[in-house]
Amino acid sequence: MRSHVLRLTAAGGSAHGASLLRSLTGLGYEVTGGVLYPTLRRMEAEELLVSEQRVVEGTIRRVYRVTARAEQVLAEERRLVMESVREALAAEPPSRATGSRAAGAVDDGAGAPAPSSEVARGELDPPGGKGGTSVSRVYTPRS
Repeated sequence: MRSHVLRLTAAGGSAHGASLLRSLTGLGYEVTGGVLYPTLRRMEAEELLVSEQRVVEGTIRRVYRVTARAEQVLAEERRLVMESVREALAAEPPSRATGSRAAGAVDDGAGAPAPSSEVARGELDPPGGKGGTSVSRVYTPRS
């Protein structure tokens, strides 16, 4: 969710909590103000966001902007995603004739390759996922 908050705020130049709630809900997150606003305050304390009070649509709102540090974080995330995509596209596809799998793949027991932990490392939980805003997550096949 934190990554989406940064992207949404950067894309619009600034954003207030209510607009972020609507956008995150539209992305599939089940988030409330009780989760979002403390997250925004933590991100401000981490110097990823700065805020100021403004009148928006006749209401005083705290409006957030991303900092230079947040822009660096977003650039690094983009680099990591692009690197992962390049690695995935460069991997040898499974051979239908021999049933071999791409290097680094792990059999999940259901006949489909599961990504190795090096490839499957993710930054955030998916929308609607359980577990909050974990920093990293390694894919573990379900039995």
